[in-house]
Formats: sequence, structure tokens, C-alpha cells
Amino acid sequence: MTVENQDELKKRAAVMYYRDDMTQAEIARALYLSRTKISRLLKAAKEENIVDIRINGGFRRNDYLEHIFEERYGLKEAVILADIPGGEEEALRTVARAAAEYIDSILTKDSIIGIGRGRTLQTVVECMEPQRFLPIQVVQLIGLLNNPSQNEEEMELVRQFAKVYGASCHNLFAPFILDDKQARQVLNRVAAVGKTIELAKQANVILSSVGNFDLKDKRILWNSYLGKEEKLRLSQQGAVGLFFGRYYDREGRILDTELHNKIFGLEVKEIINKEQVITVAQGQKKALPILGALHGGLMKTLITDENTALNVLIQEGKMIE
Repeated sequence: MTVENQDELKKRAAVMYYRDDMTQAEIARALYLSRTKISRLLKAAKEENIVDIRINGGFRRNDYLEHIFEERYGLKEAVILADIPGGEEEALRTVARAAAEYIDSILTKDSIIGIGRGRTLQTVVECMEPQRFLPIQVVQLIGLLNNPSQNEEEMELVRQFAKVYGASCHNLFAPFILDDKQARQVLNRVAAVGKTIELAKQANVILSSVGNFDLKDKRILWNSYLGKEEKLRLSQQGAVGLFFGRYYDREGRILDTELHNKIFGLEVKEIINKEQVITVAQGQKKALPILGALHGGLMKTLITDENTALNVLIQEGKMIE
């Protein structure tokens, strides 16, 4: 193959991947090449400045680990930060800043962002410093926990995300758990709630994290909504992580528990079928939850640091090739 043909392939692969949002597997099929070949073409396109990708914060990324995660787990993109100084808090803050800039880089005026809950996402939103306003919409995907202070934090998370972009926010004013099916139907007919659920279904960007499974968990979800028998059952089923209120095992299978049938909000399938499902997670305790989420296809983009990524591979029991 001539140099000219090679350059043309690099351009075509780069356009399909970065502009058309195709996966490396899809590009390989379209161009009748192997995924390994496509990966090499994309890497060469970056190295030769055929495509210019910037993260304004100047974060160093581990391209090698990113390639491994994209290839092994079928990710659309892996953002794995390298050489983060300091301890866990600084690492989390740095990953959150990178996530904030990444999210800003993919948002358009038509974006509808569905958002989860938790400390990691709060840190991401705190780090957001966009240089533009966008008429985006930010929406809560599942109901509120049964705790006044926690509810305020969840609603503020959505409000603050919207505020930094001068956008509109849509809180889901409904309880996280509803036992009565008739009550669920009635609540869905309430104008404010029904409109929020419909908007959530239209979200094209999901911002999520994953929680770790711990029998000594002190979170409200664990202690307020799960009885002793359900906790034991989840442990016996091999629970490793938590995704939008649902527990899953190391293969990413959502586990069988009554809690999942009572959650008010979007189903897991509705969430993970979106165009962009971005998971931000960092720390040794998150390695196994990340691995399970990768196996289960619960994300399309992973943003983390190299220490966490290496711990994921250790949990998998696979050597770096």
C-alpha cells in the first residue's frame, strides 16, 4: 500500500471515529480491516497531527492503557490520566477536572444530560468552569432518597450543573422507592414528574459513576431500603457494584432483588442505550465495580487514573500485553 493510501486511511478512520462516533469495531467492518489495524491508524493519526485532540488542563494521559481498555472492553473512549501526584483526594480532584473538561468538549446546544448521584459526580460538577453558555438541559434520572439533606444535595447537583452553562435543570420530584404500582402510575401522570421522566428518556449524554459493594456500607440506600435478608442475598449473588441504585456482579449482571423493582426512574437498559454514557470513577475500591460495569456494558466512556486502571486489570487477572 502506498504512503498516500495509508494517509487516506488514517483520515477516514479518524473522521469515522471522532466525528461520526463509530466504534473501532464498526470502523474495522466498514473498512474491511482488523480492529488492531484501526487502532494503529487512529494512534498514527494523533501522532502525525492528522487529528488534534486537546484537554486544556494539560493532563498527561496513558495512551497505552487507554488502548488496552478500548480494545478489551469495547469502549468508545478511555481517558486514563498518568502521573497524578499526591494522595486519593488529589487523584479524585484531578480526575474530576479532566472529566469536567471532557464533558464540556462533547456538549452541544442540543445536549440533554442525564445525571446520577454521589460524591464523585459532585466533585466533577464543582470542577466545571466552562467558558461559554449553552442552552442544554440537565435532568435527574432516578428519584430522591428518603433523607432531607441528601435530597437537597442531589437536587443541587443538577441545579449547579445547569447553572454553570446558563441552562435549564429538571429535578425528579419523586421518591427513589415506590412500593405501590398504582402510586407509580398516578405519580407518572403528575405533570411535573411525567415531563421530567419523558425528558430523561430523551437524554443523549449520561454522566454516571459506580459505587462499591460493602456489607458495612453506611449509605442511606443500604441502610434505609435493604433488609438483612436482602443484604445477605446480594452478597451471596456476588454483588460488586452499584449503578443508578441497582446492584450488579463482576460480569455486570443486574442482580435479583426486590429493591430494583421498586426504583422510580429510568431503567438500566434505558440509561445504557444512550449515545454517550460517561462513567467517572477513581480509587482502589472502585476497581472491581469498574470491572463489573465494563463487563456488563454499563458505560461507553471511562474516565479514571492509571493506578485505578491497573487495579482493574489486576482484578481481571489479565497481564498487560
